[in-house]
Amino acid sequence: MKIDKLFRPEHMLAGLSARTKRELLKALCDRAGKALKLDSGMLLARLHSRESLGSTGIGGGIAMPHASLTEINAPFILLASLPQPVNFEAIDDLPVDIVCLLLNPPEKTTEKLKCLACMSRQLRHPIVQQMIRRARSQDELYAAAIYGEAE
Repeated sequence: MKIDKLFRPEHMLAGLSARTKRELLKALCDRAGKALKLDSGMLLARLHSRESLGSTGIGGGIAMPHASLTEINAPFILLASLPQPVNFEAIDDLPVDIVCLLLNPPEKTTEKLKCLACMSRQLRHPIVQQMIRRARSQDELYAAAIYGEAE
């Protein structure tokens, strides 16, 4: 799976502001709801349901909230950078400033796992993290997200 097939320039949110995990998830759901023409409250409820099983904060300042939706037929991904990290109850207890939201159809579990693995590998790359944290625009965030793909 190639990272430039997952991330889309129009789904990059550089400098997203949120003070709490709840605010952050709501902002992501508002944006995803608008893009997918779905109720953002329903999306938020699904994310909260998933988070109740355990935080999707994977450590190193990164979170990958995800949920399955019968209302979509292909994965949907948003990548956001935050100027101020928020407490996300991550596995390492560090606050989060890079967030990658994945919404996927429930019947595509294998594809979901491949997406999560691919995004996790990319986002854990130290140069990618540095570039994401420095990104000030949608274009800069997208360039950071797909860094190394052409290599």
